[in-house]
Amino acid sequence: MCMFLPRVIAYAYDKISDDRSKKSFYFILKGQRSLQVLQDAQWFELEQFYATLPTLAYETYKKAYYESKQIKIMADVFHKEWFYTHLKNAETLQSASVFIAHVQLLVQVLSHWKANHKSYMPMIRSEKIQKFVKQILHKERNHCAMLCIHLYQEIYDLCMQMPENCCEIFMGRQMGFGYNARTFEQLSVHLKLDIYEVQMTWCALIQYMYLTVKKNPEKYSTLFRCIPIDEASRIFNRSVHQTKMLLKAGKTLEEICQIKKVKRTTVESHIVEIALQDMSFSLQPFISEEKLHMILQCAKQTRSYRLRTIKTYLGDSVSYFEIRLALTRRERGGNFEFKR
Repeated sequence: MCMFLPRVIAYAYDKISDDRSKKSFYFILKGQRSLQVLQDAQWFELEQFYATLPTLAYETYKKAYYESKQIKIMADVFHKEWFYTHLKNAETLQSASVFIAHVQLLVQVLSHWKANHKSYMPMIRSEKIQKFVKQILHKERNHCAMLCIHLYQEIYDLCMQMPENCCEIFMGRQMGFGYNARTFEQLSVHLKLDIYEVQMTWCALIQYMYLTVKKNPEKYSTLFRCIPIDEASRIFNRSVHQTKMLLKAGKTLEEICQIKKVKRTTVESHIVEIALQDMSFSLQPFISEEKLHMILQCAKQTRSYRLRTIKTYLGDSVSYFEIRLALTRRERGGNFEFKR
């Protein structure tokens, strides 16, 4: 096995230390949809790795985990690597994935249009993605030639700002008339890179492209039209979003339980997830400032974010819900903050 994945794991466990099991970072890489995994990603400052390797097999991960024990990571060197500096977080990755799907399908359609070839299988099967791209094409139905030129120029400009291997990965994932998109395995062989490096670099480059286009709508006016209109690629699922809307409407925790016909613990988990993703969300209806500081101080003293460790230390004076809620306000770098 190449050493890319063991290096990434070594970097992660340099942060996690012994506070979690060997599986915890695996669930982050896979993008497991659980509150504990989302919290771990934030607490240990590993959000940028969330869902970057969704197809990773556990046996492969386990082997890399043990190999990582032989590696001494220099964080300052790791932080300078291109892929690392352009990985952001789960929400950006979701939006970037939708954006790049729009771009890929637009490239494919225009390529076949230019070749006057009308019978082909769209590379993106999602009806929502197809509808979005059709709307772009309908508005430009009389200007497709110019659309091709502008799209090419903007993609070329972005590629020139990235390392050569990133350009090859991006172009290799495109499909058009006379050429097929390469799989990550094929790109790995072609570029002589670890497949996990290819996959993680892909996640980094699409986030880089997405954010660059979003910040420069005039310069990348064609690509900007591929930005998802609805930020429905939000990290909240529908049920959590409903809870958030009910809270905004002034409903209490108990009232939400009755309206949604769910257990109290379910709504509590929703509230913790909302607090985790929205730092402007007020905790005051659910926990006092005194308790919040007491929990955060305990986490510092015990040097642990394990719920059971903190609960054992503080006893019945706090609930597990209050502990989980308080820990969402841990700031990067080990500082803590109470949002009013």
